[in-house]
Amino acid sequence: MTEYVRCKACGYIMEVTELKTVCPACGVPASQFEAYKPRIVGKRKRILDIHLHPIILHVPQGFVVSLVLFSVLLAFLGQGEIRTAVLGASRTLGVLLPLAVLAAFGAGIFDGKIRFRKVTTPTLIRKIILGSLFFVFSLGGGALAIFSALEGSALLPFALLQVLGLAAGTMLGLLGSRLMETGFPG
Repeated sequence: MTEYVRCKACGYIMEVTELKTVCPACGVPASQFEAYKPRIVGKRKRILDIHLHPIILHVPQGFVVSLVLFSVLLAFLGQGEIRTAVLGASRTLGVLLPLAVLAAFGAGIFDGKIRFRKVTTPTLIRKIILGSLFFVFSLGGGALAIFSALEGSALLPFALLQVLGLAAGTMLGLLGSRLMETGFPG
């Protein structure tokens, strides 16, 4: 069975065989580590240690941040090659964002089911609501990216949907960061 240690200073957890002379996260001496026993074990721990949901969640968050920045650029760029490139990137990311949000949403449901054996906890319900909003905002932005020129009057709703998506994604990340070390034992 794998043995773990935890840094008393910063909380960093790793296998005891990985411990060298200092904590890789904060740099305190190895003497600051203590034995650590994970609350989640076996197959559930192996699945959660893949960090599928947190990794997948970064894709739509990266897309939506880019789309907010691209929307600002489109508002100020005149005609030319740069505008054409930014417009193309906006359309591509606008279409891909709902798919990325859907993948992150599915991974979140799977993660919640593994971690808590159900998805009806208060925090997970909030995450489902926020994830649904993020998907709706991204779907609206995707529709505008496909069916409008993203010029003039269509640019403002596109930008607003991206900002709303960014807000939902940020709140999802904040809620999710509190859940990283949680879950039913066993």
